[in-house]
This record gives sequence, C-alpha cells and structure tokens, in this order.
Amino acid sequence: MLSPSIYTWFPAYHAALHESDFVLVPERVREALRVIDDRVGGPAEMDQPERQAIVDAREGLAKLKGESVSEWESTQG
Repeated sequence: MLSPSIYTWFPAYHAALHESDFVLVPERVREALRVIDDRVGGPAEMDQPERQAIVDAREGLAKLKGESVSEWESTQG
C-alpha cells in the first residue's frame, strides 16, 4: 500500500491536523474539506484505499472541528 501522503489532498489535511492555533483550526478544516471535495468531484479515478482514506479524513476533520469549537467556547466563559 502506498503512503497516504501521495494524495493531492493530504497536505491540506495534514495542515489542519497539525494546526496549533485553535482559532485557525476551523479555516484549516474548511480548506482541507474543500480540497478533498475537489478531488472527489474531479475527473481522475480513485482506488479503494484512497476512498477509505477520504472517509477516514472527513471523520477526523469533523471531530477536530468539534474539538476546536469546544476549545474556543471554553475560553469565552
């Protein structure tokens, strides 16, 4: 199996996962999801490992976004 880092959307996903400023996380998540959506809607075919990697990435990004919102809310109260 090839490394997921070969996927065109992986750098944006990686940037979202490694963003240390919780204020910037939602923007990084949106960008990663946009790049993933562009890949899914693009003309190039995907193999099953990439399809599964995208499913996993979307789930991880949703969780990350929720955690960053929780972190932001905790600073507001």
